[in-house]
Amino acid sequence: MGEVQDTDRVHERALPDGERRPVDRERLADRLLKSSQRLALDPAVEVAWDSAWQGDMFFLPEELVSLYGTPLWETMPRAQRVELSRYEAGCHAWTALWGENQLIQLVAQHISRLDPSTKHVQYALTELEEECRHSQMFARLMGKLGTPAYHRSFVDRCRAKLWKVSMGPIRVFTSVLIIEDVLDRLQRATIDDASVQPVIRDVARVHVVEEARHISYARAELERQMASCPALKRYATQFMSGLCAVFVSRGLIPREVYTAVGLDSRDAARQVRASAHRGATLCWSAKRLTTFFAQIGIIGPAGAWAWRRSRFL
Repeated sequence: MGEVQDTDRVHERALPDGERRPVDRERLADRLLKSSQRLALDPAVEVAWDSAWQGDMFFLPEELVSLYGTPLWETMPRAQRVELSRYEAGCHAWTALWGENQLIQLVAQHISRLDPSTKHVQYALTELEEECRHSQMFARLMGKLGTPAYHRSFVDRCRAKLWKVSMGPIRVFTSVLIIEDVLDRLQRATIDDASVQPVIRDVARVHVVEEARHISYARAELERQMASCPALKRYATQFMSGLCAVFVSRGLIPREVYTAVGLDSRDAARQVRASAHRGATLCWSAKRLTTFFAQIGIIGPAGAWAWRRSRFL
């Protein structure tokens, strides 16, 4: 079994005077390439796909279900709570699948202008290979869960296209981290929760082990890019990152999920928005991300309002 890595260990520590020393691009890429060779995981082998769902076990840690802690949750029988967790696990899988498909395009676009002989590009190609395996894994999980793909609205698809048009290295890696770091935190909480279905925990473990490398790669590259970022571009990045955070946060659990389990979707969505527990969960899920973004200047005055609206901050 693969070892879960702490992504923060890959980075150089802050200097005594508070300055940050970006990790050398080629050294990091070489280390990540070796890690990929040593800790590559095949979802077809690592996940017990043929095993049946076990009894009335949850599909997510109970406290991560969106309605947990609301008045509506208190009225729901256990079977309905479990069913909601199944649909929300499917939503997480769909978000991961959709996000990774977008990231594959963005990373491919980023390296198309770089020297392919470098370790940096070679590791990016390795990451693309791993992301394709992850996409297959999440698609297979959705099939086993029996949950649908909640496709983005027309407005959201237009926003995603606009984000791609304005892509530069900084925004590529910003979007990578907003999606991957939040899901990584949720999946780390899932791995060791014995109340969660074993197949879900297997999928989370595979993704966390390999995603740790992807997050380290993105964080180091983003820190390097931000160190020389002009003021105007920095403000634009702050604004756009906030909008991306809102987009990701609102897309995690679509309203249709509540209808699918027999709830009034409008009332359920209202209670989720008003839930202090849900707000605290979203803030916790992004804490590592927002701390890092604030340190390197991606969260700042130009976009703080949007980050607060996303409830990640």
